[in-house]
Amino acid sequence: MNKQLILYIASSLDAYIAGHEGDLSWLDQVPPDPDGDYGYSDLMNDTDSIIMGSKTYEKVISMGLEWPYPNHTTYVLSSRQSIQVESPKTEIWNHSLMDLWKHIQEKHAKNCWLVGGGALIKSCLDENLLDKMILTQIPVLLGKGIPLFPESNSTSNWTLTEAKAFKTGLVNLTYIKSPR
Repeated sequence: MNKQLILYIASSLDAYIAGHEGDLSWLDQVPPDPDGDYGYSDLMNDTDSIIMGSKTYEKVISMGLEWPYPNHTTYVLSSRQSIQVESPKTEIWNHSLMDLWKHIQEKHAKNCWLVGGGALIKSCLDENLLDKMILTQIPVLLGKGIPLFPESNSTSNWTLTEAKAFKTGLVNLTYIKSPR
């Protein structure tokens, strides 16, 4: 079975993944799901590796919490040599995105979760690597910030396979890549 690269990410209604200057405090307003966890456990069971950009990695580390992905190998894609690994099962990857995806295909048994951020999402779309997107819309308008999909020259088509509304007002939209 071919492994899939899955984007699972929260965004505001106006399609920002972070507020001004990377602010994530608006996510603190997300209520717990009384019936589960917005599909997070399913995603974690279906994946064994993670790709994230260096700014996202540094943001997670700066929160001062216990590393949230101890059972997954995390690849931090970065051209900067100054990034320090501060979490278990984490590698800084400074080769191409395509080389990383080939490496994951060879070394891992399950799908891979693309955590973010925006520039890495754009690169995965430009390289036609993304297979599935689970977008959790949070009912807040941020007005400005880091867009979910930064401006790109590439075009791709997606098919909505599920729309799940939660009692809390959040909505998960699941898309799979449509054939070209």
